[in-house]
Amino acid sequence: MSVVLSKRKLSGIEYVDNARKLFIFSLQRCGRFPKRYTFTLSTKITDLAREVYLNVDDAYRVRPDSKSNIRTRCGFFKHALGCLNEMVVLISVAEETFPINPEIIKQWMVFIDKEERLINGVRESDRRRDVKEQ
Repeated sequence: MSVVLSKRKLSGIEYVDNARKLFIFSLQRCGRFPKRYTFTLSTKITDLAREVYLNVDDAYRVRPDSKSNIRTRCGFFKHALGCLNEMVVLISVAEETFPINPEIIKQWMVFIDKEERLINGVRESDRRRDVKEQ
């Protein structure tokens, strides 16, 4: 049975899919940066996007069925959120250093914002699950 669009909730795996899309988008965009910024900006941004994807994927693979597993997932999520925050800083530096289409920056920030919201939603779900088990 299908659910009305307005009543649908986010899928549990959507945060992994969005992290993958963010990584691919970052690879594509950073490949177009000027060559002289390869090691100072583009490599770091793509490495951070990769870290986000890997940490989110690792967190997805941990079953939140015990306190220790929930803590492990939380550690992966915290690292991913830290990488997202660092990405925002580096993207803003890149934007001030050389011209980047504002639409691309906007699209990048949409990916990052969505990923933060999805991760925080899963973390909140894990917290509620942890409280129920006590």
